[in-house]
Amino acid sequence: MKTKHTEKSLPKRKPRVQREVVATLARRILSGEILAHAYLPKESELCAQYGVSRTVIREATKILESKGLLRSRSRVGTQVLDPNEWNMLDADLLAWAGSEFHDPRFVRSLMEARFIIEPAAAELAAQRAAAADLARLDEAYQRMQISLPPDGRHDVQKCSDADLDFHTALLVASHNHVLIQLASVIRAALRALFELTTHLGSAHEQALHLHGEVVEAVRLRRSDVARAAILKILDAAVSDLDLQLSPIKPEILRQNPVNRQNQKRRVKPENRAQNTEYGTSGDSHRIASAKSRKRRRRRTKQPQANTKIAEKLPALTTKRRPQRLQK
Repeated sequence: MKTKHTEKSLPKRKPRVQREVVATLARRILSGEILAHAYLPKESELCAQYGVSRTVIREATKILESKGLLRSRSRVGTQVLDPNEWNMLDADLLAWAGSEFHDPRFVRSLMEARFIIEPAAAELAAQRAAAADLARLDEAYQRMQISLPPDGRHDVQKCSDADLDFHTALLVASHNHVLIQLASVIRAALRALFELTTHLGSAHEQALHLHGEVVEAVRLRRSDVARAAILKILDAAVSDLDLQLSPIKPEILRQNPVNRQNQKRRVKPENRAQNTEYGTSGDSHRIASAKSRKRRRRRTKQPQANTKIAEKLPALTTKRRPQRLQK
């Protein structure tokens, strides 16, 4: 009986097939084959396309719903959400997107996030890094040097892996719990950026010596030098990706609003010079003298009016009501 039951039972679907279906649907959405706000085909059609059961399709759509790509509604269907709602910081989505995902807004957002996060992490790493943190940074930098020999035989894949380890170690060396949690996110984003670039060899050659400056700055506890070196590395990455980013000026953001008001109230040196020279020429001197005469007249008129009022006051005060006769 057991043998008959096992022969009649259907073979279980392997998890590998489900992962392939999820990845294929995600790539179709990310590449624009299935447009945003559009509805997926019916389950029966998807089952025929991929040769799987309804259960696999339903589980795949649930996974993509958790990534922010889809939304299922009863009696309506499964709709592709707006790209702004996609969880593109998810490592799986970045891996599924690969080099086929060419969204300049997403790439620009990744670089802007790096400009905000990594300079601050470099400053903190220069202040808080331990010996083990510095060893991890140095080890990743040495692997980058080995992967880029002077003979021109570059191993871009090994250099990319070493560069990913370097930036991850820098975030960990900051000893900030939030930045440490973001290390995996930044690692996946960097990997996606490296896959998008077409000439990574030149970018790594230009930024190699800057990575060495970061290591030395962290070793010498020079937070300002570490921040400047990271900014140069990010600028090289922007030029390598052919992006146009608006410059970020932390000085403006850190400025106190009270200081801004004081700056508005301050007089410019040019205006001060004009004020000091005011009245030296003939016309300006006449205007100044006319104003001064008016002020003098006002001052002289005020005491006269006060004296007239004072003369009348005694007369008013002397007039008293007649007192009643006491009985």
